[in-house]
Amino acid sequence: MGFLRRLFNAHSESESAQSRSAPPEPEASATAAEQEPSSANLATAKLSPEQLEPTREGLSSHMPFVAPPSKHLTYGLTSHKGMVRPNNQDASLALLSTQQGAQTLPDFGLFVVADGMGGHEDGARASATAVRTISQHVLQNFYLKRFSDDDDLYVGEILTAALEKANEAVARETPEGGTTVTAAVVHGKIAYLAHVGDSRAYYITQDSIVQLTKDHSLVQRLIDLEHLTPDEAAVHPHRNVLYRAIGQTKSLEVDSFMKPLEDGSRLLLCSDGLWNMVDEERIRQIVSSAVTPQAACDQLVELANEKGGSDNITVILVQIPS
Repeated sequence: MGFLRRLFNAHSESESAQSRSAPPEPEASATAAEQEPSSANLATAKLSPEQLEPTREGLSSHMPFVAPPSKHLTYGLTSHKGMVRPNNQDASLALLSTQQGAQTLPDFGLFVVADGMGGHEDGARASATAVRTISQHVLQNFYLKRFSDDDDLYVGEILTAALEKANEAVARETPEGGTTVTAAVVHGKIAYLAHVGDSRAYYITQDSIVQLTKDHSLVQRLIDLEHLTPDEAAVHPHRNVLYRAIGQTKSLEVDSFMKPLEDGSRLLLCSDGLWNMVDEERIRQIVSSAVTPQAACDQLVELANEKGGSDNITVILVQIPS
């Protein structure tokens, strides 16, 4: 309360100075109550910079503007076209819901990263179509229905069906385009993931980083067959060739799985514009040391651009409460 007293004293001194310089009103008899400034007067007082300075010092010492650790899911999202591409063909979505009250439900988060292919317009349209279709399907078939206490809802199946719907929509609306998709539904302390292409999901703790998804790329297939090493794959001329993507075939095989989430852990979704430029250990270091998920996303995108930014870069980081 020290800064309020200083504000009160500064205002009182200002009123005293004004009363010395101006003659009193005729027949005015100010009572002690009338001389004492009200809270409304304090709120509208016009103080000089010198008078405000003690108040600023009081605010900084008594009210440090640092948010306490969240007890709910938090996230950051950053997307950038990079340093080479003329436009951004990535699309992304982050949706977070927290409910408290008579009906308290676990935190819900829907997070999607899509990296479009097929030329400037077709790639951007394909990724946007996929994100829109997936979000609509998950919201209609899981998020809204969970309020009715429906025990038959299985998030993994719904998320897989959402990617299949996206495959149909992209093939119909953008036949010359395609897109990768990595999507996650976080429900309480469990993540449900569905994945097609070479965008990625990572699980990060303070001391480790684990790639959860597997790239559906030609070089990854060659690595699996032991025809290439990971170092050779990183510089292979066909490293961007995918054998599975949204909108490319009538039927689609989706990788889907669930991941329990430890307290304080992080879930990171990104397009290949990040992981092609920044190694996993550096990603972990930045995520683990950043003040907020948004700060981590900003730093990762900035670093990818500093290293050349050869592709569009999209990063979503989800923080699990401790």
